[in-house]
Amino acid sequence: MRTAALWRKETRFLAPFILLLLLLAALDLAGDLITESPQAWTLANGINDEDRHIEHVLGGVVLAILALALTSGLLVREFDTETIEFLDALPVSRLRVFLVKSGVALAVLALFFVATGALDLLLHALSRTSLDPSFHSRLLGTQLLLDFAQAFVFVALGLLLSYLRRFAWVVAGLLAWVYWLLQPHLPQIALVNVLALASPQFAGSEIVFPWRMLAVQLPLGAAALALAGAIYCGAAGRLLRFYASWRHTLLGRFMPFAGIAAILGLVVSLIAVIAHSLPDTPDEDAPQFRSWATSNVTTAHYRFAYPGSEEKRALELAAVADPVQERIAAYFGESDAPRLAVDLSGAGEQHLGLAFWKTMRLGLASTRSLAEARAVLAHETTHVFIEMVSDQRLGDSFDSTQFFHEGYASWIEHRFYRTPEELARERSVAAVTHARERVRFDELIDSAALARKRDIDLVYPLGELFIAALAETAGERAPVEVARAFGRPGAPRDLDGIALWQDIFQAAGLNLERVIARWREMLDAEVKANAALIALLPRLRGRLDMEQGEPLIRVDANPPPGWIVVCRLRPAPDAPREEYIFAHPGKDDAFVIPDSMLLGRGFGYGLGLLETKTRRVIYEPWSQTAL
Repeated sequence: MRTAALWRKETRFLAPFILLLLLLAALDLAGDLITESPQAWTLANGINDEDRHIEHVLGGVVLAILALALTSGLLVREFDTETIEFLDALPVSRLRVFLVKSGVALAVLALFFVATGALDLLLHALSRTSLDPSFHSRLLGTQLLLDFAQAFVFVALGLLLSYLRRFAWVVAGLLAWVYWLLQPHLPQIALVNVLALASPQFAGSEIVFPWRMLAVQLPLGAAALALAGAIYCGAAGRLLRFYASWRHTLLGRFMPFAGIAAILGLVVSLIAVIAHSLPDTPDEDAPQFRSWATSNVTTAHYRFAYPGSEEKRALELAAVADPVQERIAAYFGESDAPRLAVDLSGAGEQHLGLAFWKTMRLGLASTRSLAEARAVLAHETTHVFIEMVSDQRLGDSFDSTQFFHEGYASWIEHRFYRTPEELARERSVAAVTHARERVRFDELIDSAALARKRDIDLVYPLGELFIAALAETAGERAPVEVARAFGRPGAPRDLDGIALWQDIFQAAGLNLERVIARWREMLDAEVKANAALIALLPRLRGRLDMEQGEPLIRVDANPPPGWIVVCRLRPAPDAPREEYIFAHPGKDDAFVIPDSMLLGRGFGYGLGLLETKTRRVIYEPWSQTAL
């Protein structure tokens, strides 16, 4: 009963802080609602977002200020108001009073994390997709645990510094200065950076738990808390009486001015820390690196940058990387190949890799094995060599050449670094699509038209089959000669479609019609080879329905074991791929349509079957609805 009364007393004293923290949580939610659509926000992306690194730094600074303000009067208030004598007269020990005060302070700060976590779950519930239906309890739990650990350290330090009264801020500023001055010369001091404790680093979609940082900071926090408790239980009176007599001396009268200067210095230090935490503006041609700490390894042909959490896998990839480029360079006949910059932190949600001119990005954490990572590296390296031998001309008519670019890279990837089973699985997507509605070559050489009607990722298997037909018809180096024909002197720059490819094949001395005929034969052969799969997979039919005023896509299908139905949405037929979103299944497995898709005159939806074990997806043609 007495402990409960103490809890109520301290909670009433901290009520303004409780209201302030709830207001901050509400403002955080309002900021998310204003800056992005709730349906486009997911828990994993909300936490694992390179643009939010600065928000974590700012959040830690705000938490530190609030912890100092909250604890500044929590202990010494009883001595200033002389209520400590009243508490001593009660049948409760000072230790119990101290533990209650510390517990209430920590609980008040924890309320902010619980409130923001609950609001994050609410937003995630509105935005879950058919490919990401989980509530990511492990991810959220890990982040909350790190937030609590950070709050504990701040409260412990705040309680210890509170005995210095107004000079607590002076000492806090001096500590920040000391850290800032020592950081360039003593990198190990980063282990005591409390601001970094709850700023997450990721390996894929999992938070990397900062064991070393916790092993240093939690004992320091416990020691600070124990020292603060020891002072409160016995030495606080003597310390405060010394302070009362000392503040009337010449030095004591001067210290408030020094305190003001130190507080200003603390503000400047915090601004410098925040500015230092901001990522540099990247060079347009340089690979983009995430905001977490990265390491680098350089080989003869690559320069890899990777998150520290992925060091083991990055070094394994680096050890087998050079033979990849050497093999591809030998095939292309290029002896003077450049060293390629590779960012291993990720390539976005819809790609394992992306290639630019002499740079590339690769999602190392998203690959399932070293063999797969090497195959993706080969794919992206091939893109770079295609650009080299074509004098970067394939991009002039990208709608007409995308299938060649992706197909060529896929052909090299599967020829050198994938198994025959993986190649058969890749081609089966083209086979099922072709069996349901024949694919024409004029669709393949117009990727914009292909994307309006079908899954744009068909450029990979359909393009790979075209390169295979070209190599079989005219020799395995024929694709190289086709790529070189793009960069020949005097090549016309205003061609596209079939006219472009007729010019290229004529310049390379090859027969386009013969290759197209062989491509069609190979597609038909794949249809026969995949007859069992084609018969197994049902056709998907969807319809727009309304349930309690909520628009839904209902699907008539019974997928076979190991397959699930997925649904992706786009606002218009010509919408870029970045605007595609996945709908999440609602009641009775109907897919919920988010409000962001209801702003125009209609939207498109694409139904597909996803094989959960292999991540193979086979989509139906796009359907368009009118609102």
